[in-house]
Amino acid sequence: MAADELPPAFKRLARVLRFLQQRVHPWDVLATLTPSEYSAIRPSSESISGFQPWQDREIESRLGNKNPAMLKLHAYRADIHARLQQALAAPSLYDEAPAAPLRPIG
Repeated sequence: MAADELPPAFKRLARVLRFLQQRVHPWDVLATLTPSEYSAIRPSSESISGFQPWQDREIESRLGNKNPAMLKLHAYRADIHARLQQALAAPSLYDEAPAAPLRPIG
């Protein structure tokens, strides 16, 4: 967007939207469970931590959700922590979108 290359930017945004839909979709299934049903299946999902992967945090930051507190969860991995700090410091889509030039589409 910052380079005024809107068609490729829109294509990438469509890809990000599909990714986010895939990340949220499992919650649709879990929402159909009662608390007791969830408690019954929870032991079989031992490897699930309840925390989002660091990649989700990076995407959130690049989209505009700049929350430095989320970096603390990944402080144990210096490489990941540095990458998330970079994403936090970089301009986000939320920052860039208002700066994009307005022009007719089509």
